[in-house]
Order: sequence, then C-alpha cells, then structure tokens
Amino acid sequence: MEVRFSRLSPTPKALALCAFLLTAAGAVCMFLPKAQAPSALAVRGEWEIRPGAAALSGRMLSVDTNTADGELMLVDSAHPLPASFPVPSTRSVNAMVGAYVNAAPEAALRQEAVYALCAMEFDHSWSLGARVTEGALSKAQLEERRRDAFRRYQGVLPVGEALEKAYLAAPAPDESEHRTGYAFDIVLLGPLAMSRADPLLRNETGEWLSENMGRYGFIRRFGPDSKSAGNCESIHLRYVGKIHAAAMGLLGLDLEDYLALLGREGAITVFHEGAPWAVIACVQAGSALSVAVPEGGSCSVSSDNMGHAIAAVACDPLR
Repeated sequence: MEVRFSRLSPTPKALALCAFLLTAAGAVCMFLPKAQAPSALAVRGEWEIRPGAAALSGRMLSVDTNTADGELMLVDSAHPLPASFPVPSTRSVNAMVGAYVNAAPEAALRQEAVYALCAMEFDHSWSLGARVTEGALSKAQLEERRRDAFRRYQGVLPVGEALEKAYLAAPAPDESEHRTGYAFDIVLLGPLAMSRADPLLRNETGEWLSENMGRYGFIRRFGPDSKSAGNCESIHLRYVGKIHAAAMGLLGLDLEDYLALLGREGAITVFHEGAPWAVIACVQAGSALSVAVPEGGSCSVSSDNMGHAIAAVACDPLR
C-alpha cells in the first residue's frame, strides 16, 4: 500500500495566531533581566579592576601554594610569623649600590626591594630628600630592641608600665614586618613643613613618594591617623611588588583590607586600556593551582600568613 504525505497550507487564522504568539514572546523578552558583566571594583582613567580571573593564553605553570614567605605576608600581633618562616636573604643597600641610594650602613633589604629603590632613584633622585634608616632586622636584633626599650622606661616608670611601654615601642620579633626583609623606614631630610599633619608630606620628596612610589612596588603601611604610623622621624614603607601596589592603589585599600578582598573574591583582574594587565588569584594554602602565563609575562606567589597563597600573573613585562 502506498502512503503519500501532502503539505497542508496554513489557514489565515493559524497565521494570525502564530504572529500574535511571536509578538507576545518578544514583548516578554524585553522585560527579562539581561546578563551583565561583573561590575568593576575600581576604575581610574585607563585602569580598571574587575572581579574574577580573565582567561589568559600561555604556558601552564603549576604554583606551589605551600609557601611560608612572600611579599604579602601580614605580620602583626594577631598574625605572628610562623616558626617555619625562613631567614630572608638580604643585602646591605650600601653593599649593593654604594652611595647611589642614600641609606644607613646597617640598612639591608631583599634584592628586589633594593632594585626597586634604584629604579625610583634613577627616575627622580628621591633619596636626595630622604634616607633609608632601617631595613631588615633579625629576631635577635628585635629582642635586644625590646630589652633596650624596657631599660629606658624602667628608670622612670613602675615595672608594669615600663613593660607595657616597651611592648608598644618595640614589637615582638615574630610580630615585626622588619623580619620579612621587605619593610623599611625612611626619614625626610632638610627643612620640613612641620605644620602639615602627615609626616610624609612635609617636604617635596615625601609628596612625590606619596604619589609615585606605588609605580615601583612600594606602599605606605600606616597612614598618619594610625597609632603605628610613627612621626616625622620615621616613616614605615613596604615593598609588595608592582602588581599588588597598583591594585591596592586603584582600590584605595591598605594591606589588611586588600588581603580580605582577595579572600572574598578569590580572583581579580587588573585591566589597562581594556586589556588584562595582571591576574591575581587567592586560594587556600596547599591547594592545587595552575595558571596560564602569557609569553613575556611572569608569575609570583606569596603567602598572606592567614592560610592563603596568592599568585600574581603579569600579562607582559612590567615597566
């Protein structure tokens, strides 16, 4: 038996019904929420920070997240250095660069921090108006400083008050950033505008450092309102690298708040002129992590001393 299928022509009513349904569907779609890109965390000129990690192409690199060292180590009374913290490899600034950077003979830092100081000196001769007075300190040096502080206060105060003052004046060895080799103090030189509340802004060099040191990887750890800020005799700076200094500057965050944001977001991407400039990922220490590193780029990893490892991928050579 032969079976044949014939095409049925739609009736005018059917065509009208289809047209109505399509029109109604289009109207409904107009009111459905549209998928939106993640809103930027910070925007400044040609720079932007967005949550999440931008997809990068390049060689895959397995990152060691068990590190107990790095540029982003948070060190304070609530986050003392672990017993496993390695003694950092530091060099005397004078031994490395002679008198090119104005530094006290005993001032020592990690090599990358000294190189960044030199780059900043080459661009602006900043150390004509400031001097590095103190860099890396060993555990024994910090213990001796606390004993010296206690002896000074003991002569004029009861023992209990002298101990309290000494603890405030000299942090415990495991609670001092100077053990990391990335922290240092500077003093401003020459005539100072003492009427200015912020000790860093009391001469032109301090003003320039405040505006520009982030481009070389430096941050100011404590602002003028912080109890730990010191005074015009000592200003505490820290090397965190160009990527993190740029991100912290764009976000307007200090180290504590920056680490908290990375812990919440898991990853952020810094864009420059619409293209990824750096990707920063934060994972639990000990977790497996692989990142794509573009040709000409680089990757660095640091512990935050709070149970996380933070990888920073530079998408091209940082200038």
